[in-house]
Amino acid sequence: MLLLVFSKGDLVLLLDANSTPLLDNIFLGITAFGELYFGIFIFFLLLALGKKQFLTIYLVSILVTIIFSQGLKHLVFEDEKRPASIYTELHDVSGMERHLNNSFPSGHTTAAFTFFTVLALAFGKKKWMQFTAPICATSVGFSRVYLGQHYLSDIVVGAVLGVFIVSVVACFFNQKWNILK
Repeated sequence: MLLLVFSKGDLVLLLDANSTPLLDNIFLGITAFGELYFGIFIFFLLLALGKKQFLTIYLVSILVTIIFSQGLKHLVFEDEKRPASIYTELHDVSGMERHLNNSFPSGHTTAAFTFFTVLALAFGKKKWMQFTAPICATSVGFSRVYLGQHYLSDIVVGAVLGVFIVSVVACFFNQKWNILK
């Protein structure tokens, strides 16, 4: 819905105009849930909590996600500029390097939706996870716009890509091993 309301850079500029050092720190923390270290944490969490049947889905999903998101970012849409290359007046965020190229799609958002979709599948019987997982993943995407690293369209496509890849991988392995009970 927001894509219908906002032009390409409007949300980036709106969030930047309302930024504070406290929000900068909060969103820097949230954006970390779309990074490698959090992905490794999820792997060990699945292992420790006895969800070993989801490790194959998780690892294959991550591999396919990296191939597709980075392939799109660096081969298909290699000239797609990030907000900081267009809006040079964006506020500085302490501790963050602003990237200028390879905006589409958002790799952090794709990763976050991959991580949290697998968690939602692995803990499908837990109502709190069905509620929490999409909120956490969406927060990562929102953080990328707040930090001026991506446009809204970048995170929407990243979200769809992450959920789609996990869904296809999970369906494939479920047909082989019937693990989604």
